[in-house]
Amino acid sequence: MKKILITGVGGFIGSYLAHYFEEQNYQIYGIDIIQPENIHAPLQSYYQMNLINSNLIDVLQTIEPHYILHCAGRASVNESMEHPDADFLANVVGTQHILESIRISKSQAAFIFFSSAAVYGNPGELPIPEIAELNPLSPYGYHKLIGEKLCHEYNSIYKVPTAIARIFSAYGTGLHRQVIWDIIHKFLTLPEIELWGTGNESRDFIHVRDIAGAIDLIMNKSPLKADIYNIANQQEITITQLAQQIAIELQTTKKYAFNNIENKGNPNNWRADISKLKELGYTPDIDFKTGIQKTTAWAKAAIKCL
Repeated sequence: MKKILITGVGGFIGSYLAHYFEEQNYQIYGIDIIQPENIHAPLQSYYQMNLINSNLIDVLQTIEPHYILHCAGRASVNESMEHPDADFLANVVGTQHILESIRISKSQAAFIFFSSAAVYGNPGELPIPEIAELNPLSPYGYHKLIGEKLCHEYNSIYKVPTAIARIFSAYGTGLHRQVIWDIIHKFLTLPEIELWGTGNESRDFIHVRDIAGAIDLIMNKSPLKADIYNIANQQEITITQLAQQIAIELQTTKKYAFNNIENKGNPNNWRADISKLKELGYTPDIDFKTGIQKTTAWAKAAIKCL
């Protein structure tokens, strides 16, 4: 039975991956900074630690994982704009510490780095291929790009097997932030609804279930030579379309308006080219309407409990 170590296992994606791969008969181990009682994942062992200051070498030598899924770090563009130093520590120093621990411990684990479409910034073309020019707009995007460079470094010089997953707009049940949660929350709690931007901004949304399936393919079919994959569904959805679909699911006739204020650090339009991922055998399980339906039903119940 193969072993997977997930960093950031208490987070939205990390927790989902733990459940997904446990169902695929992997042994799952987790690392996070949060208290054990707040971890809701099927783990063989949980290590509460700060990646930067911890002795990760001992953990790797004890577990001897086959794969490390690096989900830990900060995941907010807005927070990175306010606190770039904290974002750098979490997303760059933390990543380097894991790779260096793999090198020193002589671990045979394959390292899967969870990067972001934020490395592209405002792309010059749609759909966006992995070879597109990289122009991040935020510290978060720059720091994810540095993390990618570290994967190339440790693969090229030290032969650490690595792969890079550039995740676009992740969503699903359990995510209490970002645009989908924000719109649902406003529809359910406010008499007048103001949304950021113009409404013409667009994203390529991917349900967390499909992220898990994509990572599964990368783990088992990628050459693991710092290969880069867009993780998305190659479908451009405007924020206006998103708001309309959420209103339909909530059966609400509330009016909403966009404030035409630019959300600094965020790109205007995204649609990914996922040809490389499809070559590994990727097909989405959850279409946009189904995903929004499931997410809206969950969020509606969650907000009632707040």
